[in-house]
Amino acid sequence: MQQSLIVYAKNKERVSSFYQQILGLAASEIEPTHDLLVGNGLEILIHAIPPHYAADIEIADPPQPREETPFKPVFFVADLAAASVAA
Repeated sequence: MQQSLIVYAKNKERVSSFYQQILGLAASEIEPTHDLLVGNGLEILIHAIPPHYAADIEIADPPQPREETPFKPVFFVADLAAASVAA
């Protein structure tokens, strides 16, 4: 059984690259609006937030945890230190 997750991203390419690197997923589909990543029984759709909405989203540097989301996905990674650096 394949597990699936949709992630909305201001920077689709950057978020897609992160999940590919950290979870060892392969891009099976790359489109201007989304990337479909698959592997290890997992499927993640990285969906680009439309520019007119993305313009109002500010991402802190360094990024700050978001407390107002109703879900917190958990992934097991081979190297937690490397995942922390990539994040």
